[in-house]
Amino acid sequence: MRERRRLTTGHSIVSVMFLIMAIFFVTVSFSRVQAAQGNQIRIGGDYSYLRVPAGAGYRWCEDSCREDSRCKSWTYIRPSRQCRLKRFIAPARPSKCCVSGVRKIAKKKTRREICADFASLAVDQQDENLFRKCGYRGEDWNDRYKTHFRACLAMTPRQRVLLVKKRKQALRRCEQNRRRINRHCQRFAETAEQISRAAGENNCRLTQTPWLGDYEDAYGWCRKNGDAANEDALRDARMLLSACLARGGGPYIERCDTYAKKALKQFDKARRNECGFRDARWNNSYRRHYQWCLKVDPWDVKNEIEVREHALERCLAQGGSGAEGRIACDHYARLASEQTRSNRKQNCGLKGRRWQANYDRHFAWCSRTSKVNRESELKYREAELSKCFERGGGPYNEACDRYAVRAVRQYRKNVARGCNYRGKYWHDSYIRHYKWCTKVSAVRRKRKMLERKAVLSTCKLGFRLPFGRQRR
Repeated sequence: MRERRRLTTGHSIVSVMFLIMAIFFVTVSFSRVQAAQGNQIRIGGDYSYLRVPAGAGYRWCEDSCREDSRCKSWTYIRPSRQCRLKRFIAPARPSKCCVSGVRKIAKKKTRREICADFASLAVDQQDENLFRKCGYRGEDWNDRYKTHFRACLAMTPRQRVLLVKKRKQALRRCEQNRRRINRHCQRFAETAEQISRAAGENNCRLTQTPWLGDYEDAYGWCRKNGDAANEDALRDARMLLSACLARGGGPYIERCDTYAKKALKQFDKARRNECGFRDARWNNSYRRHYQWCLKVDPWDVKNEIEVREHALERCLAQGGSGAEGRIACDHYARLASEQTRSNRKQNCGLKGRRWQANYDRHFAWCSRTSKVNRESELKYREAELSKCFERGGGPYNEACDRYAVRAVRQYRKNVARGCNYRGKYWHDSYIRHYKWCTKVSAVRRKRKMLERKAVLSTCKLGFRLPFGRQRR
């Protein structure tokens, strides 16, 4: 009985050991099948040949097979660095040139494992949202793991992918915007620092720009406002600084600013009328006028403006300064008289005080006005006479002017379309059309206009009317 028990126990121990060894060998063989096999080549089933990058090795070929759902096995050929992907598990043979293997199939995750990863990622994305101060809120943006986990269980795989993608895109936009704002505010703070330094060196008190100061203050002010507000602030600060530098630095005094601007206007008026003033009070420097105002009493400032005004009145009353003004008015009166004679000679029909042939009256008017008014009056008469000459003389006829302009336009259409109509009524001379119009009735003028229009329409369609050919 004891011997039988010993035999039974011995057989049991042997059986257990044999089972353990079998499991070990099966596991080893399975792992070897799954892992890369050195000095092995698999022949047959090739569907793709890939060039392996230098230095990548057989791992690159193994990863390529794992990422392709068609691939079942692979072979890496060392000498040519070639990767062959196979559509089935091809039989292996010994070869020192190659490394082969079978595609590893990843274990499929359960729904709860997928949702655990989803919830962890959602919490990480919320932490990133808070860290970057993006300000995203709502059901999709919170740090509650269980809430994201339960929501994931109720979603489809597509909904999970879209939600993760949506949060990633939002965080990417936030990061891009943050970098843009940082670059913008860095430039803003550097510019503000330069403006502040220049204002301090020139004793300019820019009271309307409290954000000016050191770099940190300007940078913080920029982060609290939008791009438009920041650009407006810099533009206003530059204008204030430019005005301060133009007046020579120092605080702004409205009385002296008004005086300097008035002095510049008076100087410009004297220059346009060729008054010829050369003393120190006549200059176009805003800074000199402003600095002079700071050194004198307000009564002196007012007196200086009045002195310049009286000088301008005397200059305008003489039509200029002394002999130069008389020469200019003599030239003006002669030209005006000549223009008046041209008006009568060409029978232009221009009437009014400016078209009188009296030399003395033109000279008297010139002596009471400025150079600008003289020149504008001459230009006006010249333009009116040019219009009269273009239509061949005679009083202005608005209807014939419209007819001539339209006739010239129709002739140009005729040339552009290649219709090649020629003759008495087909030319580009405004004067000839205008003169013909003044000699005929309105009915005939209108009929001729309609005939040309009809001829051009038929030419555009590809055929010609008989009366159109007769007038070629």
